[in-house]
Amino acid sequence: MPRNDQETFAHLISNPNVSYEINLLSYALFADEKAKWVEHFTALHGSQPSSADTENWVSNITDQHFEHMRLKAARFFDAAAREYLAKEFDQEKKEVLQSKIISEVKAAGAFWRQMAIAILTAVLAPVIIGGIIAAFLAYNEVFPTFIRVPTQIDGTKG
Repeated sequence: MPRNDQETFAHLISNPNVSYEINLLSYALFADEKAKWVEHFTALHGSQPSSADTENWVSNITDQHFEHMRLKAARFFDAAAREYLAKEFDQEKKEVLQSKIISEVKAAGAFWRQMAIAILTAVLAPVIIGGIIAAFLAYNEVFPTFIRVPTQIDGTKG
């Protein structure tokens, strides 16, 4: 386990699976925790910690805690990157949405073509429906339904 700042930095950057930037942020978190520990130690004991106290504190940091620092550093990095790029992401989203809308409108056709189709539909639909109704009524007048009408033949009742 590391015992001082230089060994801690070397320990943090020794992991090849973690980016250098995350390791730098992890070291910054370590430095922040160390500063808070020094403040706490000073408030508790009334004096700054000695080199032996500091080495003891650093050597008591577990690998699990270093991994926790790396994960926290990655979350900080992610949050900062998202905040930094938020305007660009929003602009890209708007551009994509606008291009999609424009392509859909162009695919649907020109405004006047759409207007002509709408007017033609508005005029033809009632004419067609009215024609169907008129044809039904005319059919009833021209071709009445066949009903058997009783007629008398030779004076006999039917």
